[in-house]
Amino acid sequence: MSKHLIVFIHGMGVHKKGWSDSAWNILKESATAFSNLPHGAQFDEKFQRVEVVYDDVFENYRKRWKEDTSQIVKLLQQTGGTPPAIIDKVLKASALLGKDNFFTTHLLDVVMYRYLSLVRQPVRISVARQIADALRKSGMGNGAD
Repeated sequence: MSKHLIVFIHGMGVHKKGWSDSAWNILKESATAFSNLPHGAQFDEKFQRVEVVYDDVFENYRKRWKEDTSQIVKLLQQTGGTPPAIIDKVLKASALLGKDNFFTTHLLDVVMYRYLSLVRQPVRISVARQIADALRKSGMGNGAD
């Protein structure tokens, strides 16, 4: 018999594998308050956690944009006609994208997801693929219990 899947999908910010451990443990402990739900080891026999992580999509875009910005600076410097103030602003933007802080790992993720379909679509595809893979691995959709 297959297990019931419980899917955890994170929000904004940096999330690595294992980010849902505390939520899973709280859910498992909370199950003891309901007589119809399995407790302890039985909980793990009946339910399976699926942890969806898509932060890598944002990290890859930030990395690529930082690298692309460096190339733009080189081109601007080679032309010789670009005011130093413009080059300075581009350099500052490039440096900002390379740092992990609240702006780049939280706010920028939200802005990129909301306003850039170039970023939003890979995130959606990643989430859908991870859920579909978990369903397939669990045997759902192929006549299994």
